[in-house]
Amino acid sequence: MSEDDGVACLITDAQWFGTQSVAVGLKLPRIVHRTSSISSFLLFAKSLALLDTGCFWQGSDEERKSETLVQGLEPLKVKDLPKLLTSEPQGVCKVLELMAKATKRAQALIWNTFKELEEHDLEVLSQDFPNPHFFIGPFHKYFPAHHQAAS
Repeated sequence: MSEDDGVACLITDAQWFGTQSVAVGLKLPRIVHRTSSISSFLLFAKSLALLDTGCFWQGSDEERKSETLVQGLEPLKVKDLPKLLTSEPQGVCKVLELMAKATKRAQALIWNTFKELEEHDLEVLSQDFPNPHFFIGPFHKYFPAHHQAAS
């Protein structure tokens, strides 16, 4: 790669957080591409703190229907949080925390959204992730599914 001037950066999904150290080793900037929304990324980035509050992955079905706002993720309510079935919520949250930390170290972030849709979430995100943000969504508008003609 040192002989090829054509490689400018490494673009990877946020879940491939191990590629941050690869980019550093190759002396390339890493740009994180996230195919989901900013709001879902914020949820994942705060998952360990949410687990400690008991409103994420835990609680009875009745508790999970709560109208209580989730601090730091307003206007989401406890009832809006996903219920992921796992026997290791602590481990899953640690992996999500690693994803968030590596994303913070990225040179820039690419989102499957547009600014006007998630303006509030972008403001919240920018407090902890001051990286430049690029909006190229929604993807389905640019890359519609191919429909085969019926025979």
